[in-house]
Amino acid sequence: MFNQDLQTVTRYRMIAAAVLRLIGLWVLITRPVPLIQQAAILWWQSTQANTVNVRTSILYDQPWLVGNILQGLFFVVAGVVLLIYARRIAILIVPVPRPRCPGCQYDLKASQAAICPECGLDLSSLQSPGADSQ
Repeated sequence: MFNQDLQTVTRYRMIAAAVLRLIGLWVLITRPVPLIQQAAILWWQSTQANTVNVRTSILYDQPWLVGNILQGLFFVVAGVVLLIYARRIAILIVPVPRPRCPGCQYDLKASQAAICPECGLDLSSLQSPGADSQ
Protein backbone atom coordinates (compact mmCIF):
# COMPACT_ATOMS: atom_id res chain seq x y z
CA MET A 1 0.00 0.00 0.00
CA PHE A 2 2.77 2.44 0.90
CA ASN A 3 4.78 1.64 -2.27
CA GLN A 4 1.80 2.60 -4.42
CA ASP A 5 1.59 5.88 -2.51
CA LEU A 6 5.29 6.53 -3.17
CA GLN A 7 4.82 5.84 -6.87
CA THR A 8 1.90 8.25 -6.93
CA VAL A 9 3.92 10.89 -5.09
CA THR A 10 6.79 10.45 -7.54
CA ARG A 11 4.41 10.81 -10.46
CA TYR A 12 2.85 13.96 -8.98
CA ARG A 13 6.29 15.41 -8.28
CA MET A 14 7.33 14.81 -11.88
CA ILE A 15 4.16 16.49 -13.12
CA ALA A 16 4.63 19.43 -10.73
CA ALA A 17 8.26 19.86 -11.83
CA ALA A 18 7.23 19.80 -15.50
CA VAL A 19 4.51 22.40 -14.89
CA LEU A 20 6.94 24.61 -12.96
CA ARG A 21 9.48 24.37 -15.78
CA LEU A 22 6.82 25.28 -18.33
CA ILE A 23 5.80 28.30 -16.25
CA GLY A 24 9.45 29.35 -15.96
CA LEU A 25 9.93 28.96 -19.71
CA TRP A 26 6.76 30.94 -20.41
CA VAL A 27 7.96 33.73 -18.10
CA LEU A 28 11.36 33.79 -19.82
CA ILE A 29 9.77 33.96 -23.25
CA THR A 30 7.17 36.64 -22.52
CA ARG A 31 8.81 38.99 -19.97
CA PRO A 32 12.09 40.06 -21.65
CA VAL A 33 10.28 41.77 -24.55
CA PRO A 34 8.64 44.48 -22.38
CA LEU A 35 11.88 44.73 -20.40
CA ILE A 36 13.87 45.43 -23.55
CA GLN A 37 11.23 47.92 -24.73
CA GLN A 38 11.32 49.84 -21.46
CA ALA A 39 15.14 49.86 -21.41
CA ALA A 40 15.17 51.12 -25.01
CA ILE A 41 12.73 53.91 -24.14
CA LEU A 42 14.85 54.91 -21.15
CA TRP A 43 18.05 54.86 -23.23
CA TRP A 44 16.50 56.80 -26.11
CA GLN A 45 15.09 59.47 -23.84
CA SER A 46 18.37 59.85 -22.01
CA THR A 47 20.25 60.38 -25.27
CA GLN A 48 17.59 62.80 -26.57
CA ALA A 49 17.62 64.79 -23.34
CA ASN A 50 21.39 65.15 -23.52
CA THR A 51 21.36 66.33 -27.11
CA VAL A 52 18.55 68.85 -26.65
CA ASN A 53 19.92 70.06 -23.28
CA VAL A 54 16.46 70.19 -21.75
CA ARG A 55 16.68 68.07 -18.62
CA THR A 56 19.05 65.24 -17.83
CA SER A 57 16.87 63.51 -15.23
CA ILE A 58 14.42 61.12 -16.86
CA LEU A 59 13.56 59.69 -13.47
CA TYR A 60 12.03 63.03 -12.58
CA ASP A 61 9.70 62.95 -15.57
CA GLN A 62 8.91 59.22 -15.81
CA PRO A 63 9.79 57.25 -12.68
CA TRP A 64 7.55 54.38 -13.78
CA LEU A 65 10.12 53.34 -16.41
CA VAL A 66 12.58 52.20 -13.76
CA GLY A 67 9.78 50.39 -11.92
CA ASN A 68 8.85 48.55 -15.08
CA ILE A 69 12.46 47.57 -15.70
CA LEU A 70 12.83 46.27 -12.13
CA GLN A 71 9.58 44.34 -12.48
CA GLY A 72 10.80 42.78 -15.72
CA LEU A 73 14.12 41.82 -14.13
CA PHE A 74 12.25 40.25 -11.21
CA PHE A 75 10.19 38.10 -13.57
CA VAL A 76 13.25 37.04 -15.55
CA VAL A 77 15.01 35.98 -12.34
CA ALA A 78 11.85 34.15 -11.20
CA GLY A 79 11.70 32.30 -14.54
CA VAL A 80 15.33 31.22 -14.24
CA VAL A 81 14.76 30.06 -10.65
CA LEU A 82 11.71 28.05 -11.75
CA LEU A 83 13.70 26.38 -14.51
CA ILE A 84 16.68 25.52 -12.32
CA TYR A 85 14.98 24.58 -9.04
CA ALA A 86 11.76 23.00 -10.36
CA ARG A 87 12.49 19.59 -8.80
CA ARG A 88 13.27 21.04 -5.38
CA ILE A 89 10.14 23.18 -5.42
CA ALA A 90 8.08 20.15 -6.49
CA ILE A 91 9.44 18.21 -3.50
CA LEU A 92 8.20 21.00 -1.24
CA ILE A 93 4.81 21.17 -2.97
CA VAL A 94 4.11 17.40 -3.01
CA PRO A 95 5.08 15.86 0.34
CA VAL A 96 5.47 12.13 0.97
CA PRO A 97 2.42 10.76 2.81
CA ARG A 98 3.19 9.11 6.10
CA PRO A 99 1.09 6.19 7.23
CA ARG A 100 -0.85 7.41 10.25
CA CYS A 101 -3.50 5.89 12.44
CA PRO A 102 -6.88 7.44 11.58
CA GLY A 103 -7.89 7.36 15.25
CA CYS A 104 -4.96 9.01 17.02
CA GLN A 105 -2.65 10.17 14.16
CA TYR A 106 0.19 7.98 15.49
CA ASP A 107 3.03 7.53 12.97
CA LEU A 108 2.81 3.91 11.79
CA LYS A 109 5.92 4.03 9.60
CA ALA A 110 7.97 1.71 11.85
CA SER A 111 5.04 -0.45 12.95
CA GLN A 112 4.10 -3.56 10.95
CA ALA A 113 1.30 -4.66 13.28
CA ALA A 114 -2.35 -4.71 12.28
CA ILE A 115 -3.24 -2.89 15.50
CA CYS A 116 -2.20 0.67 16.38
CA PRO A 117 0.26 0.53 19.30
CA GLU A 118 -0.99 3.89 20.59
CA CYS A 119 -4.78 3.58 20.67
CA GLY A 120 -5.39 -0.10 19.82
CA LEU A 121 -7.44 0.54 16.65
CA ASP A 122 -7.70 -2.44 14.29
CA LEU A 123 -5.89 -1.39 11.09
CA SER A 124 -6.41 -4.59 9.09
CA SER A 125 -9.57 -3.20 7.47
CA LEU A 126 -7.65 -0.14 6.18
CA GLN A 127 -5.30 -2.11 3.91
CA SER A 128 -6.13 -2.28 0.25
CA PRO A 129 -7.28 -5.65 -1.17
CA GLY A 130 -4.24 -5.90 -3.44
CA ALA A 131 -1.76 -5.41 -0.59
CA ASP A 132 -1.87 -9.09 0.43
CA SER A 133 -1.02 -10.30 -3.07
CA GLN A 134 2.25 -8.35 -3.10
